[in-house]
Amino acid sequence: MAKRIGIPVIGSAEWIGGVSYVENLVKAVRLLPDEEQPELTLLVSDKDLEALPLHAHFLHLFDGVLHRGTQRTAVESLFGRAVAVYSSEVELGGLVDFVFPAADFMLGKIAAASWIPDFQHVHLPQFFSSTEIQERDRSFLWKSSRSQTVVFSSQSAAADFRRLYPQSSSRIATLCFHTLPESLWLRSDAVQVQRKYGLPDRFLLCSNQFWAHKNHCRVFEALGYMKLMGCPVSLVLTGSKSDYRHKTYFETLMRMPGALGIEEQVHVLGNIPRIDQIQLMRRSLGVIQPSLFEGWSTVVEDARALGKVMFLSDIDVHREQSPDRAHYFPREDALALAHLIQAQLPHLEPGPQLRSELECARASLERVMGFGRKFMDICA
Repeated sequence: MAKRIGIPVIGSAEWIGGVSYVENLVKAVRLLPDEEQPELTLLVSDKDLEALPLHAHFLHLFDGVLHRGTQRTAVESLFGRAVAVYSSEVELGGLVDFVFPAADFMLGKIAAASWIPDFQHVHLPQFFSSTEIQERDRSFLWKSSRSQTVVFSSQSAAADFRRLYPQSSSRIATLCFHTLPESLWLRSDAVQVQRKYGLPDRFLLCSNQFWAHKNHCRVFEALGYMKLMGCPVSLVLTGSKSDYRHKTYFETLMRMPGALGIEEQVHVLGNIPRIDQIQLMRRSLGVIQPSLFEGWSTVVEDARALGKVMFLSDIDVHREQSPDRAHYFPREDALALAHLIQAQLPHLEPGPQLRSELECARASLERVMGFGRKFMDICA
């Protein structure tokens, strides 16, 4: 009998990373042979209704939906078929064999593993309110004492957990997610998408939500230095413009291009369809990921899967991900980033490079299947 696994909705418009995490997880599992396939069920509550459409393009990969709340009709409308309901963890335990990633209130009531993406609030407390820090500390302490298994996306985060919660008897598992390029990605016309947004032929791409710790300011400063060096380059930025922690961050950040005299080189697109973002990554000269902290970078995995050159901040997780075509710079050193890009620019051409993409897709398949099997081992 197939293992019945419940996967809750964890992402939202404010945190697209949560949607991507579930998408990558489910797609990895569905690559496994038929005899290894579990029964996957999406767990939805009323508070998830706004986020559910963000999952529409991969809902078909779930065998069903379990709903808790009063808005069953709305869930059925979004899912396109009938959904089952449950009213308690005890009832849920009769419908699924395992839940991941489990909410705190589920722990100890059902077979489950919890997930801690990272300990950013410990390393960069200046980006969190005191209330958020307390809430995170409380949640992680609960997980450390109540979870059968705690899952991390990197060895770096797992090491933090061992250091911060040495008393925990929870099993520790590291589950590094990877991206598998879809056939549509490689069939689509990247040049057409470039023209759709009125972009130049040669540009670098930075795809990050506009949150303070994503460190966009260093990239703007690097572009300013490059202009002074006589080596200007265009930059395209995608991602949500809203930082719930710092409401005026985007507005303040957007003053920098003008102050540095690079406004004509900077193209801010905000949130765009995922397929368009991928086409711009294919078309780009390379990808910049300047973040001060990551649990495990989706951008790096996407760029790896497409064989792109990357300019990465030298944080532990980026080093751990270790993609083949990465160049690292000190995370706060914009001049070092400028010199790094300047040295590479003569060797960079606009994509797509289809042969390289196909080779990377084959390598991605092996990585992603390993990801899927590791997940099933955790659920066993």
